[in-house]
Amino acid sequence: MVDRSEGSLELARECGADDVILADGGEVEGVGERTDGLGAEAGIDFVGEDGALEDSIAMLHEGGTHYVIGYGEVLSVPAIDIISAEINVVGTWSGPITTWPS
Repeated sequence: MVDRSEGSLELARECGADDVILADGGEVEGVGERTDGLGAEAGIDFVGEDGALEDSIAMLHEGGTHYVIGYGEVLSVPAIDIISAEINVVGTWSGPITTWPS
């Protein structure tokens, strides 16, 4: 779990998170260190802004999947980074749905 809020990190610990990292600018390196340089299997981004999209993708191991839930900015990742690491980017619709987008 990576978050800017100590309270959210504490809640994650209480809910059973194996590890938590404060998003203070060193989170990509922190995930790398905690995974022996392999990276995360999945990034589930509930924020979608302030660089969280790019950071989440940078935290993935080869073949990892980034799930976009939060929205607010444009994802800007060089195609070669996606191709060479064989990562997946999956969009997910969240929140109450009264009608499906067309």
